Amino acid sequence: MTPVPGFEYFFTFLPIYIAGISVLSLIFYARLKPGYIFFWSTLGMTLSTLFSTSGEILFGILYIAFMAYTDKPEDMLWIFLFMDLNLVNVNIQTIFVGIAEVFAPRTVEALGWSGIFISETLYCAFVIWLLLTKMHVILTVRKFMQKNRGIAKSVIISTGTICLLLYVLEVVLNILTIPTPVEMFVLCVFLLSIGINAFSIFSLLKAFKYNMELTWLKQAEMARKQYSATIDEQRKQTNKILHDYKNLLLTLQISLTETDKESSSSSSTQAIIKQAQNSLSTAEISNDMLAAVESIPLKSLLYLKWNEAANKGVEMLIRTDKRIPEVRTDLGLTVIRILGILIDNALDETLKLKEHQFEVLLLYKSSTGIELTVANNVPTNFDLKVLDGSGFTTKGPNHGQGMAIINELVQKYPDLNVRKKKRQNHLEISLFVGE
Repeated sequence: MTPVPGFEYFFTFLPIYIAGISVLSLIFYARLKPGYIFFWSTLGMTLSTLFSTSGEILFGILYIAFMAYTDKPEDMLWIFLFMDLNLVNVNIQTIFVGIAEVFAPRTVEALGWSGIFISETLYCAFVIWLLLTKMHVILTVRKFMQKNRGIAKSVIISTGTICLLLYVLEVVLNILTIPTPVEMFVLCVFLLSIGINAFSIFSLLKAFKYNMELTWLKQAEMARKQYSATIDEQRKQTNKILHDYKNLLLTLQISLTETDKESSSSSSTQAIIKQAQNSLSTAEISNDMLAAVESIPLKSLLYLKWNEAANKGVEMLIRTDKRIPEVRTDLGLTVIRILGILIDNALDETLKLKEHQFEVLLLYKSSTGIELTVANNVPTNFDLKVLDGSGFTTKGPNHGQGMAIINELVQKYPDLNVRKKKRQNHLEISLFVGE
């Protein structure tokens, strides 16, 4: 069914095989193997030239058997797709000749060569597009097929059966003598069938890929919840130890008081014990407050910042009066970013003023949503208006754009709102997160 016979056919269509086998070489071996490309391209074109479509079927069988034996059986899929594309290319050229025979018999040869040029140009452009933009997608799908052999087997059987039937039908059409219009109609059905087959394969693979990603996300979420539960259990055990230690200090303090009320050393020891009790009480309360936070990312952020502040000698007091629900998924990352910046700024300002604590308040109302407030002291001459500036930061010049980032993020999301309030030397910045 091809318009070019003999050696002209061989050299005319050899670039198609070279381009296709080159892509397969990259898929199978992650590099171009000149000997591999030359051998299989030459063999394919030789069989096609000598035996027409039957030779192409024989080439496909030999190529598939070789790759299944030397590489991985799952790679048969890519050979079937290559054979389908080859059949598409041949049929496009045949359609050009058929149209010329029906509507312009004198231009059959010209249109035949035009069809060859157009089909080969489109084929090579398609190969270049694959290599430049979609090679990583192909390799990802290949890995997916190798890991899921049950899926790969189903796809390969379906693709191989359709490919074989199309080639057998092509052989039958070569043997039979049928009117050109009917032949054109059959060839168009061929092309449509191949297109539907390829689309179905990639749609199926995409669906399975999404299903696997969803499974991985569920497993990750389950692991995260288990990790959070473990952390909570450890926190409870730590609180018990803190509570027992605090009671021990209290007992020691009473014992020292009764033993020697006049001793200066005893007074010093009592002062140290009292300071330790206060520190333990603060740690115990702040830890308990985290139990009311249901959002794992938010709880993790608060815990990390609490530890960071404690390591710098600053108490980050976490206060809440009730359960704080999960933050909306679409706002979660933004809320974490904003609260992290506010806490960092408050910690820096507290250290700058040589003070020892600041507060993080968490509130929830069903009517308004979640309110996250960071409160810290600032200099008396602090001007609240500078927080609205695009370049304000508490970290000094060339050290970040904290409030500028917050203002930009809040503008993107209508369900986020920031309120700033200053009373004397006390600054409160509240982030409101809508339901």
